[in-house]
Formats: sequence, structure tokens, C-alpha cells
Amino acid sequence: GLSKIPIQSAKDFASLVSGVNSALWREYEDTDSPIPLHSFRHGDVRVDICENGGMLCRLINPVKCETAFYTESEAETFASDFLSECGFNDMVCTDKSLFEFSSVFVFVPSVNGILLMNAPVEIAVCLSNGAITFFDSSEYLRKYRTDIDAMQNEINIVLPENLEVRESVRCIADINGKEK
Repeated sequence: GLSKIPIQSAKDFASLVSGVNSALWREYEDTDSPIPLHSFRHGDVRVDICENGGMLCRLINPVKCETAFYTESEAETFASDFLSECGFNDMVCTDKSLFEFSSVFVFVPSVNGILLMNAPVEIAVCLSNGAITFFDSSEYLRKYRTDIDAMQNEINIVLPENLEVRESVRCIADINGKEK
């Protein structure tokens, strides 16, 4: 399994992703999480780091977003870069929502060409300054796996003769409470 990280390492990483000095963090307990976490807060900023492995689980960083200086495309690049910096590799954006002064993106991992739709990461970017205002990888941390063979369980689809498949995407999703 993943090694348990020291609390100071978690504080340092929390500081790196949020910009808050590690000496200012106050610990708190997140009793709702099924994942063991190092949880920190300073003012309105909250950061949860996984005790095992040290991955970023959650970031709440409310900043004032009053003007849109960045486009949705630029915000998606900020989100993608942030994911990479935090160790979330081979991620694909599957959904995006544009609001007046922010954009919200959903990324899922691609493992052996298969999208793990049941392991999403949600990330919000302020269009005023490019700051990450929200990040949640709790489902990713609970359901991500690499034991997938792209060739197993071939799916045969029966289509009417007048339909043509132009592109297909293989994915795993939770449907009616079951992974399919």
C-alpha cells in the first residue's frame, strides 16, 4: 500500500497548492470522509491531503471572481496543469461548465485507453485570476485503478443498419450502483 505521510509534509503540500504559509494551518477532523485525511484550514481556505500517499483530496479556496480576464480554454489549461502538478496524470476533460466569472471542469483518468468515468476529479477555476477555487478528487482516490486490460470484455453493440459508428470511447462507469 501507500506509505503514511508525516503531518508536516501534508502541511507543506497544502501550502504549495493553496499559497497559504504552512505555519498558519490549523488541523481539523473531517468525520464525513471514508478516506483517512490530514485536514487543514486557514480562514475560509480548506485543504484535505490523503494520509496514505499524500495526494490532494480536496481544496476549497474562495477567492473573489468579479471579472473574466481568462477564457474557458485558458481556464481548462490552468486546471489541466494543476492536475499534473498534483500528480494526476493521463486525465481527460469530459465535462465543462462556464459561469459568468468561473469555469468548472470534470476530468477522468484514462487507463490503457479506457476512461474511468466513475473516478472523476472536479476542479473550478476563477476567470478573474486563474486561481483554483475548488478541487475534489475523493471519487478518484476511492475508485482509481490500473488493473484494466483494454482488450478484455469486448462489448458487441448491435446497431440498426442505417447507423454508422464514427467514434467510440471505452469507459467504466457506475450504472445502477454497479461498475460496468
